[in-house]
Parts: sequence; C-alpha cells; structure tokens
Amino acid sequence: SFTSPASHKIDNTTGAIEAHLYHKSPTSDEKLIIAVLYEVNEASSKSKIFFAHQFTVSKISFSA
Repeated sequence: SFTSPASHKIDNTTGAIEAHLYHKSPTSDEKLIIAVLYEVNEASSKSKIFFAHQFTVSKISFSA
C-alpha cells in the first residue's frame, strides 16, 4: 500500500510517500511488513513524470 505523506518519521522527518511491502510466511502465520519512505526532488525521471500526472491531490491513500 502507499500513503502520502508518509505515516512514519525518520529523524523527525516525514517522507513524501511511504510504501508498505507485505510478506506472509507460507509455512506459518508470521507476517512481515517493510515500510519504505520516499523523498521527491527536482531530478527528472520517468517516475516523477508519472506521479506528477497521476496524483495531483495533496493527500493520497490507496492499497494495492
């Protein structure tokens, strides 16, 4: 899932976007969730162009 702005902080700084990667063990009920925080900068990239056109609202929250 993705959240913007991020739900968590590192060094008291909130990231622009947070992604959660979910894993469930195939042999037990153990679960692992990894949170990845993203920052947005002025560098030109295909993902920046994509997000600029897809998400023009200030806050988004959706699940995959």
